[in-house]
Amino acid sequence: MHSDYRKTAHIFKALADENRLKILDMLAAGSLCSCRMVPKLDISQPTLSHHLKVLHQAGLIDYQKCGKQINYRIRHEAMDIIQQFLNNVQNDNGRCGCYQE
Repeated sequence: MHSDYRKTAHIFKALADENRLKILDMLAAGSLCSCRMVPKLDISQPTLSHHLKVLHQAGLIDYQKCGKQINYRIRHEAMDIIQQFLNNVQNDNGRCGCYQE
C-alpha cells in the first residue's frame, strides 16, 4: 500500500507545475512533437525538455522517436492511478484507505 502512495505522490509532484499541466492538456488531443509545444508554451526548448523528462519519470507520458523527431503521448495508466486515488479520497465511507485490508 505504501508504494502506491509513493507512486501517487511522485505523480502529483510532477503535476504541480503550470507548464507541465499545459503540456498534458496539449497531449490530451493526441501524440505531439516537442517542436510544436515550444511556441504554445512560451518557454525555451531546454526548459520544455526538463518538463517532459519530469513527466516521463513520473510515468505520465511516453515518447517514440521518429527520425529526428520525438513524439510524446499521455500514458493513460497514470491517469487511472490519479482518478482512482481521487475517487478513494472522495469516498465517504468513513474509513481511511491505509487501514483497509
